[in-house]
Amino acid sequence: NRNCVEDYDYVIVMMSDQIVKIDPTHVINELVAAEADAAMVYSLVSLDEAKGKLGVLNFTDSSEEVTKLDEKPMQPVELKNGLCAGNIAFYVMKSEAFEYLMTRTNNHLNSTPLSKGAIPDLIASKKVIGYDLGLEHAEAER
Repeated sequence: NRNCVEDYDYVIVMMSDQIVKIDPTHVINELVAAEADAAMVYSLVSLDEAKGKLGVLNFTDSSEEVTKLDEKPMQPVELKNGLCAGNIAFYVMKSEAFEYLMTRTNNHLNSTPLSKGAIPDLIASKKVIGYDLGLEHAEAER
C-alpha cells in the first residue's frame, strides 16, 4: 500500500536468511550526512571468502558512493588490504528511494533477485552509499 510508505521517512529492507546485529539509526545518520538516497550495509571479507559466493560492492575511488553491486564475482574488486565489501543485503533508504525500488522490482521478472535487478537500477539512478558493518562493531566495543 503506497500510503503506508508515505508515513515514513526511511525504510529498511533486509533479507531473511541472515542475522545482523546493527543499530539502524547509525546507518540513517550516515545516509543523512552523505545526502544519499540509500545505504547498503557491507562487511569486509577476504577476496577468497567472497569469490563466487557473495555480492560485492564497488565504490568510486574517492568516496563511499556505491557504483555497482557485483553478484558473486569470480574476481571480487579489492577495497583494501586483500579485503572486499561483501554485501550483507541490509538496505536503508529514504521512502522515495524505496518507492523507486518497488517500481523497478515490478519491471523485472518475479524470478529476478533484487541483487540482479532492482538494486543495480537503484545504484544507477540514485545516490547510494556503503556502510561498513565493522564501524558498528568497533563503536559497540568502546
